[in-house]
Amino acid sequence: MEHNLKRCPICGKKPKAKIQDWSYNGMGAYVTIRCKPFLRKEHLSVMSGKATLERAIQYAVEDWNNTSK
Repeated sequence: MEHNLKRCPICGKKPKAKIQDWSYNGMGAYVTIRCKPFLRKEHLSVMSGKATLERAIQYAVEDWNNTSK
């Protein structure tokens, strides 16, 4: 997922995105962007759920980038 995600403001690493797309059966799509360094606890996470995958990605990226200021 290359959507100009900013690096984590806490550790400076690149975040990971998890996409769950159930929009084909009317349940919507969910995108979780999180930073969890190897073998450590997650320290920053953003989740967005919308009716379509494109909107879920858009809102999750916007939320992440706003949190990373």
